Amino acid sequence: MSTGSSLSPSLPPSGPAPSLFPPPTALTVFLVAAFFGILLYGSSLHQTYKYARSFPKDLISIKLLVLLVILLETFHAILTVHSIYFYLIENYFRPESLLHGVWSLNVLSVISGVIALTSQLILARRVSLIGIPQRIIVIIAIIILAAETALASIGTVIAFVFDKRTVVASITVLGLILAFVGEAMLSVTLVMAFRKVRANRDGSQESPLDKWQMYIINTGAITCFFNFLTFILAAAAPNSLAYIAMTVITTRLYANCVLAMLNSREIKLAGMEIFMDPRPLILSNAPLDAEKEIWNLPNLEPEFEFVEAKMVTDTDRNRGSMADKVVHIA
Repeated sequence: MSTGSSLSPSLPPSGPAPSLFPPPTALTVFLVAAFFGILLYGSSLHQTYKYARSFPKDLISIKLLVLLVILLETFHAILTVHSIYFYLIENYFRPESLLHGVWSLNVLSVISGVIALTSQLILARRVSLIGIPQRIIVIIAIIILAAETALASIGTVIAFVFDKRTVVASITVLGLILAFVGEAMLSVTLVMAFRKVRANRDGSQESPLDKWQMYIINTGAITCFFNFLTFILAAAAPNSLAYIAMTVITTRLYANCVLAMLNSREIKLAGMEIFMDPRPLILSNAPLDAEKEIWNLPNLEPEFEFVEAKMVTDTDRNRGSMADKVVHIA
């Protein structure tokens, strides 16, 4: 019984075996990105375990979003590994296979789009709690991100039906622009909110790592930056795997950013404290403040207007003296 064909499916059926040659540069970049993607996937799994242990009584909606993101990340990792196997193992001696996309590579874009949209829903909820004007920004950003996911779906269909990589790359470039714009709207709004609430606080006790997590990771700014890099690669080399390699890393960062934000919350049950709120206690704001705490959004300090009121009381009618008291009413 011969097993040669099953052990080396990429060898030609007849003739001498071709000499070994190094893989194309595009595949090298894709392989390195896949390695980094696996490392980031392991980090997201660790943060998921930490989240499950630290916040067992979290909102069911947040738990479902975390579960969905991790399941999608797992599927995305499987697709990445299959693409590497197809090009570098099964078809190592057939570089012409690069001219056609494998099914796992074709599906990567739409899965990345769904992961981005799901992760940004958590970020959008945080922004919506800042105020009414920010809710308008959230609506526009979500529409833009949904359009990006729709474009990714269209690109996947074109890749399967027509196998037109140039057309798919053009659609990808447009989708990356939409993703960058939508995420930038949410991230910039959060950064401005954080700067406002922390403007009058002493940050000397904070390490650069704390500030990095606050302004770069928890706001999703890092995914905006990598989306912009991916856009540049896709526009410069649309027929290369380099921009797809960058999307692998960018997609892994979504789950890591979301879980890092959730794990850094100030939740009494978790015994962790990130934000100290110096505001006076206002009972009417208690439900909103509690929801902001759940979504890891610091309370913006309201501007109080003090009104001076003079109270005149008769303290000694027999002597006919009057006493004035000045009370500040907020």
